[in-house]
Amino acid sequence: MAITLEQLHAYEACHGDIDGWSRSNLAQSRPHSGENWTLLDELIMGLCSEASGYASSRFSVELRKRIDQAAPDPNVQRELRELAKRSANW
Repeated sequence: MAITLEQLHAYEACHGDIDGWSRSNLAQSRPHSGENWTLLDELIMGLCSEASGYASSRFSVELRKRIDQAAPDPNVQRELRELAKRSANW
């Protein structure tokens, strides 16, 4: 299942807290699976590692492949990268 902009917005609204999301009214209005939430966690952590300079070039190549598979839409990829930047302030 591909990651959508709607899922990214729900993730950000709850600052990545799946328990907070499941207790909120967002859970009914914006369907999200635990698998996608975990995938978003992993991709965002990977992007943050890459931005900090701690990621190897091999890690970065593999991360890009995972992002391409999970979010084939370029708009979703762009928003995912922006979300990773904003998540540093949570």
